[in-house]
Amino acid sequence: KKWMGDKNFLDIVSFSNFLPGPSSSQVGMCIGYLQKGSLGAFLAWLGFTLPSAIIMIGSAYGLLFYSAFFTNGLLSGIKACVVVIVFQAILGMSKQFLNDYKNTGYTQLALLSKANFDANSNNYMDSLDNFKKLIEITNGFNGNRIYNKIGRVSASRLLLSMEKLDEALEMIDLYSSSDTNGYIHELTGDILLEQGKIDLAISQYEKAANKYTDESSQTIVAMKISNIDM
Repeated sequence: KKWMGDKNFLDIVSFSNFLPGPSSSQVGMCIGYLQKGSLGAFLAWLGFTLPSAIIMIGSAYGLLFYSAFFTNGLLSGIKACVVVIVFQAILGMSKQFLNDYKNTGYTQLALLSKANFDANSNNYMDSLDNFKKLIEITNGFNGNRIYNKIGRVSASRLLLSMEKLDEALEMIDLYSSSDTNGYIHELTGDILLEQGKIDLAISQYEKAANKYTDESSQTIVAMKISNIDM
């Protein structure tokens, strides 16, 4: 029914594997919750988990009263079928998802953590490379906008420190519109100031001052403008 993309489904499956209990039920209830809230989760449990529970309880009573039939015949057949079904599912998912690992949230979080660690360790080139990888895999309509924005702003700040000003400005161009936050306006102003574009830098600083709500940030921007006037 195209309720969600492959990436979102894989994230749900991966997350469910970390939780106690049957992951298949958790996946079903999570999908139900995303579609129709608590009612959807309950209906998913009702349609998927409850029938399985009833079958298991019935099988337990059958094993109690008809142990010979269950142990020698039925259970042996079920075990053989389960092995084939699980193997087929693993094979199908591996073909589909192993080549798409880079688009998972775990990969994006790992790249962000590694890039920040490199920056704090003064490995600026490695940090920049990891931020660029993060930007690449979070671009586009189906990408992660939050990680993409963090990656672009962080990479732009690194490029500014390396005096690669055009590249630094291009890196945040996607988020430099009038509806962005104060920090990106301030960063844009810093880059423009280094380029010698004084009027444009002041304009960005003024936009930043209007967007900031905390007094300390407003004071810093005001000091930058004051230093330019001097």
